[in-house]
Amino acid sequence: RREKLTALTKLSRYIRYSLIEDKSSVWIAQREGRAKNGLDRTEPALLKMLNLSKEKSQTFGTALSELNIVPVSISYEFDPLDIDKSMELAEKYKTGSYEKNEDEDFFSIYKGIVGRKGAVHIAFGDPLKIDFMSADEAALSIDQQIIRNYKPHATNLLAYHKLHKSNDITKEMAAKLQCDWTKITDEFNKRIEALDPVCQKIILEMYANPILQNIDKKK
Repeated sequence: RREKLTALTKLSRYIRYSLIEDKSSVWIAQREGRAKNGLDRTEPALLKMLNLSKEKSQTFGTALSELNIVPVSISYEFDPLDIDKSMELAEKYKTGSYEKNEDEDFFSIYKGIVGRKGAVHIAFGDPLKIDFMSADEAALSIDQQIIRNYKPHATNLLAYHKLHKSNDITKEMAAKLQCDWTKITDEFNKRIEALDPVCQKIILEMYANPILQNIDKKK
């Protein structure tokens, strides 16, 4: 435990030095939940790690704000790893665990980079400059920005409508999209039709969850 804390503190100092002294940007991508099921939840522990390097005289919020954290929202029309993720999650649901093959992470990264994504949208939020009292409060603010700036694609709405009834919000989203609905619908259906029902449901939830979050935000 002590060795882990030492390593995390060293990483925190490196990130703070890079941002404040070197004026270099640092990209932090969170793993597991965010990538696997389409639900955006910032881990407060990550923000606590970033503040392990703060001065003793600094408040949590002051130390965090000087890092100039900018939430980033990225959405793909198609996730190159959606089938792989669904099979991994299905295995976890069935057996309680999933054992990766050798070099699986490497090939997943490669596939995620070069695989077909269709339309891609990236949006940068506003820097966190509020004097947050806690990591939970800061994490909530990051999540709100990511959800607000996330641009849904036709695949997100197709998945949502397969699981839920359409409503005024999703109809408005669909009306704003300029795309070939027939082509995308055919490609999306072919993508999942050969999978077993469990994997199909996981993929549909994966694509639909960003829409659910957006609807919850507007309620």
